[in-house]
Amino acid sequence: HDQSSVNLALAVMGLLGLHALTFLIWLAGCLPGLHPTTALSGLWLWLTRKLAHGPDSGLAAQAFLSLLGRARAWKPAIGIISHGAWTSAYLCAIPTLVLLLSTRRYTFHWETTLLSPDAFITASRLLGSLPRALGFPTPEGFDIARSVGMQPVSAAIQADWSLWLIGCVVAWGLLPRLTALIVCGLWLRQRIRHLRVSPDLPGW
Repeated sequence: HDQSSVNLALAVMGLLGLHALTFLIWLAGCLPGLHPTTALSGLWLWLTRKLAHGPDSGLAAQAFLSLLGRARAWKPAIGIISHGAWTSAYLCAIPTLVLLLSTRRYTFHWETTLLSPDAFITASRLLGSLPRALGFPTPEGFDIARSVGMQPVSAAIQADWSLWLIGCVVAWGLLPRLTALIVCGLWLRQRIRHLRVSPDLPGW
């Protein structure tokens, strides 16, 4: 295909697929009784030993891990790291996407061998429901059906598809990560606020 031709299914999976998978893994890790901290704590200590030098270089890191564990603050701390990285990535990706779509002509289409146009109409409306609530357009059913394959469509429909794609990234990518980041920040603050370090503890 021409370099300016964009397969919408691949574009959505590329922009939102890994994010959705890792977001679901994080939600699963927030379930009671799960402790997804061993690998991260080991990585933290390893990085500390690599970056800091001296016989006592790991003590501060171990104290920090112990403090998080005592405050039961591991999950919000992991969430802040993960959601902060994804939020930053989307805050960079969205302006880049807008710039690319504003300075070059792209044609958008759905490609399939097995699925019917109705499947893409349903998927487009489902993915476009939240962006539509935010003011982003969603092409109508007839326009979606015409976009299946390589049929030529009008420039107005192509513009709607570009705004639909940006809306999907904002609604399904940036906003969930930003919301989760704020929640984890408030969660961690609440945990740390109730932490009391006793001078009777070993190693004080």
